[in-house]
Amino acid sequence: MDLGLTFKSFLVILVMTSICKATMGFHFSGKTTIVIENSFHSNANYLYLHCSSKDNNIGEHWLAAGQTIMWSFRENAFSTTLYHCYAQWGNKIKRFNAYEFHGTTKSCCPDQGRVTWYLGDSGLRAVQTVPKNNSPAIELTNLNWDDHRLSTTLRPKHKSHNKNVDELPQAPV
Repeated sequence: MDLGLTFKSFLVILVMTSICKATMGFHFSGKTTIVIENSFHSNANYLYLHCSSKDNNIGEHWLAAGQTIMWSFRENAFSTTLYHCYAQWGNKIKRFNAYEFHGTTKSCCPDQGRVTWYLGDSGLRAVQTVPKNNSPAIELTNLNWDDHRLSTTLRPKHKSHNKNVDELPQAPV
């Protein structure tokens, strides 16, 4: 038996196991949940919503006032998770990034966090909550339907501007 070949084989297996473990450990971190709610006051029109990522199509949904859709996911191994959405209610149309991860910078939430989007008369509002540690929810963004930016990257507002959800105008239930 050649000890040199055995040692090389052992090293290859050790390196491959380490790579797989590092990738799997990252990939199987906590889940993030996205919730999108139709917060329009009127039921005259359904909110049309289509969200997807490169690997996962959430599909087309027509939400009545007060209805929600929700999905959960784990970051991909390449740190490039991006969920983008197209929303339309009557003549109001908006494209936005519901969640984005770049390298080591998450756009919003820690593992097992939740981003809730309220799409209503005044625009699109995103709020972050972390159920694990019961910290207060933080408003991430507020977009007007007429704002011509096609997308947004969610970032918690400057610390002095962070407000508890209870202090913000609430979306209709």
